[in-house]
Amino acid sequence: VQGCNLPAGQPLDAYVYAAGADGREGALSDAVVLGHAGRRLSFSNGFAVFPVVTVTTTTQVRVELTPSAAGKAYVVVLRASAAAPTIQEVVAGTGALCAGSDNVVADTEVSSTLACDPRLSVEEEYSTYVYVALGDTDVEGQLSAGLPMVVRSNEFDPSYNEGVAVGVLSTVKPDVNGVSLTMRPVEAGFLWAIVVPADQAGSVTVDQIKRGQTAAGPVFSGQLSSFGVSTAATTLELTTSNEEDDRLEYCTTYVAMVYLSGVLDVENGVVATVEFTPMYSWFGATPT
Repeated sequence: VQGCNLPAGQPLDAYVYAAGADGREGALSDAVVLGHAGRRLSFSNGFAVFPVVTVTTTTQVRVELTPSAAGKAYVVVLRASAAAPTIQEVVAGTGALCAGSDNVVADTEVSSTLACDPRLSVEEEYSTYVYVALGDTDVEGQLSAGLPMVVRSNEFDPSYNEGVAVGVLSTVKPDVNGVSLTMRPVEAGFLWAIVVPADQAGSVTVDQIKRGQTAAGPVFSGQLSSFGVSTAATTLELTTSNEEDDRLEYCTTYVAMVYLSGVLDVENGVVATVEFTPMYSWFGATPT
């Protein structure tokens, strides 16, 4: 239901009538009470797009949301076992492991990053709560339910080219002699990568990516673990040998699999995959 100018903070009743086909007699529901147990039907500010957690490492949490009006967004991270916070507790950051706030603009996506010190633990479960209000003293805004989090030792930055992008080696296409991968880690850490035929990718494990060998045998691989990676944009070039039988095949789909971990914990990172197909020829520019 849209176009209703409803009062904020007041319990209201809603009714639903379901008509039969061709306007035949239908049924009217009982009153649906809106506003019980602290819930409100309308808010001074709310979520035009509900918040989502996009990054969860041991040192930071990133949340994206779009408010329906200009104001302020407050974000806290609690242990999953903790009781759901009140609006006042979210605003004050009471009992939060990480807390922060950002000014927001109506119908505009905002990304809010919280620094976590001390670090979160990959062994524990956490929940993130987001409250969006008209201002610092407003208590009639909208408070989200707890957003469950899985903490990783590192992640690919989702704001950088969708995490992992296929690049090239001295050409404008993936070549039979290799492929270039570009990415930006959220944390400093270590990086491993392999290239396998697409039909084998589903069975590859993290240990196999690190070893550069799958159940089918050694694979085309590379790593930067000796020097690690920083939070800057990183390019990893994977090249085959010059031997004819070691090259990739034209018109065959491959999957580059990249494992990224943190410095202190190399066992709880993330895997990203991207497909590519070396071609005999390609467009140097988009046809018009």
